[in-house]
Amino acid sequence: MTLPSKNIASVAPLVGVILLGWIVELFGLFYLQKSCRHHATPAWATAAGFPAVSSCWKLYRFEWLTIFFEFVIVLGLLFSLTKANAIRRFRLSFLGLLAISAVLHIFATNSTLNLQDTVPTGTFLTHTEHLRARIVSGSFAFGAAFTIALLIVLGEDDAQLGSGSELDNQQPLINNELARVAHSYTSLQQKTEQSEERDAERAKSHIAHKMPYSSLYPAAIRRQTWISLSSLVAASRGAPPNQGFAQDALILMPGFFLVAPLQGHLGNAPQGLLSYGQGRAA
Repeated sequence: MTLPSKNIASVAPLVGVILLGWIVELFGLFYLQKSCRHHATPAWATAAGFPAVSSCWKLYRFEWLTIFFEFVIVLGLLFSLTKANAIRRFRLSFLGLLAISAVLHIFATNSTLNLQDTVPTGTFLTHTEHLRARIVSGSFAFGAAFTIALLIVLGEDDAQLGSGSELDNQQPLINNELARVAHSYTSLQQKTEQSEERDAERAKSHIAHKMPYSSLYPAAIRRQTWISLSSLVAASRGAPPNQGFAQDALILMPGFFLVAPLQGHLGNAPQGLLSYGQGRAA
C-alpha cells in the first residue's frame, strides 16, 4: 500500500493542529481538576455522570487517560516525520492508534458536555467551573475531529503513484473473476475446435483408405484404358475394332473396374473383358 506524497505533506499540519488542541485539553482539565478540590464532595461531578468517588484524582481518570494516550501518538507522529519513509512504514500502526484515540475523545467530549450542562448554582459548578468545563469539552471535540481527519489522510492509497505495490494496476475483483471465466471458456472452445479438427482428419484418412479403386484415377484415364483394351481384343481376332464392341466395352468396363476391386478380383477384369470380346467376334 502506498501513501500519496501530497498526503504526507498534509500530515505535519494536522499533527500541529492536534498538538495545539491537546495543550488546551491538558490545561483545561488541569484547572477543572483544581476546581474539584474546592468542594467537600464531588457531588457536582457525579451528578453529571462521573464516577462516584471521593478523591478528585480519581474523578477524571478517564479524561486523563485520553489526554496521555493522545500525547503518545503525537510524539510518535512527530518522530516519524523526522525519518525518511517512517510514515509509510508505520502508518498502519498509527491508523489503529488514532482510531482508538478518536473514540476516547468522543466519550470524553460527552462526559464534559454533561458536566457543562449541570446547573452552576449551590454546591455544584460555579460560573468559573462551568466555563472550564465548556473549554474542556470543546477541546476534546476539536481533538476528535482532527484525529478523524488525520485518519482519513493516512488511510488513503494511491496505486498509480505507488512503486512495487500489489495494488498497482489492480482491477476490481468482479472484473478478475469475469476475465478468468472468459479465459476458461475460450480455452475450452479452442480445445473443442482442435478435437473436432482431429476427428475430421481421422475421418478423411479412414475414408481415403476405404475408397474404391476406380475413384483413385480420373475418368479420362479410365475411358482411354477401356478404348485401348477394346482395340486390343479386336486386334487379337485379326479384325478392325468393331464400333458396337467398343460401345459394349465402354459400358461393361466400369463394372469390371468398379465391382471387381471390391471383390478382390481386380486382376481378372481384363481377362473377363477379353472373353467377352472373343464371344462377340465369333
